[in-house]
Order: sequence, then C-alpha cells, then structure tokens
Amino acid sequence: AYGERFLRHDRMVLPDELWVGDAYAEAIARRSFPSTPVSNVGNPYLDEIVETLAARAVPVPVATASQVLYVCEPIAEQALRQHGDRRYFGYTEEEALEYFFNRRNSIGLGGVPVILRPHPAEREGKYDWVARQFSTVVIGGHRPLLDEIAVTQAVVGCESMAMVIALLGGKRVISSIPPGGVACSLPHAGIEKLRDVA
Repeated sequence: AYGERFLRHDRMVLPDELWVGDAYAEAIARRSFPSTPVSNVGNPYLDEIVETLAARAVPVPVATASQVLYVCEPIAEQALRQHGDRRYFGYTEEEALEYFFNRRNSIGLGGVPVILRPHPAEREGKYDWVARQFSTVVIGGHRPLLDEIAVTQAVVGCESMAMVIALLGGKRVISSIPPGGVACSLPHAGIEKLRDVA
C-alpha cells in the first residue's frame, strides 16, 4: 500500500509531487493520492535490464524450448519476522512450489526441465527435496539472474521482482500463489495466475 510509505509517527506526510517509474505505479499513485501531482519519469534500471535481456537472447534449442525458471522467495520467513505467523499470507513457499508441480500439466509445462532458483537470503540446500522428488529439476542460482531468465521460456514464482524483469524480457510469467493465499501484489496484466488457470 502506497499510503503506508508516507506515514511518519501516525501522520501522513506527502511530497509536493510523486515521481514513479512505470504506468502501473502511476495508476496506483493517482488512485491513492488524487490531489497530489504524479509524474511517470520512467525507470532507467528496468530499461537497461530489457536491453541486456534482448542482447543475451539466444535461440533456445527445441529440446529445452519449454524450460522453466522457478524463482523462490522466503515467504514464510518474512511472514514470521513481520507478523509472527509463518502462514500470515495464507501460504508458504513450499506450498506454492507443490502447487506449481501439481498443476503444471494444466498450463503446458508438465515434464519439462525446471531451474529452481533460491532467493539469495535462503539457506543453501533448502530446496534439495524438490530436486530429489522431481528428476526434471536442477537447483540454479549459480549464474546471474538475467542469464537464467534469458535461456528460459517461462518464469514462475509467487510475486518476485524477477517475474517483472522476465515479463519485460518477453517471457511467459506465472504466479504460483495457491488458493487461500493472498492475491499476487504485482499489478502487471501479463502475469498469469496459476490458480485462475488450473
């Protein structure tokens, strides 16, 4: 919620003008602060990422045309730290992963190779159980994120910024938040919601 960002000692303190980096943020800011001028100044960081992904784009061999990158997030740890409840958001990262693997056939990704990329804040080995359970899974995160995005056709996660980057790079992007979990907070229209498809 944008409003919370401007609360100081329980008092709303707004700037004379808000600068945002994209059309989604602009729409949210205008809706949240109708009497404050809002300017979309663009986002050079994301523009550079799009250019970099375009430069790294390589033809993906037919054998790996459906390769998926699953970007992990420490959902339960964040919920516990901020709210004292691992399931505060209605799901954990493990439940989202299981939901994806149980439903991937319904979105045309059954049996295809999956690179599982742990979040940098997660402990090493956290997702080894997934690689043991599914022979098509390899643990990633050993190469830069843009390199892993560049060689995949789809990126799946809950609501990671990596999903926005992949969407800007022209990839298919899917949120794996299971039923009962909070709605994906990413406002980007191109993000498929697995629970709406499966």
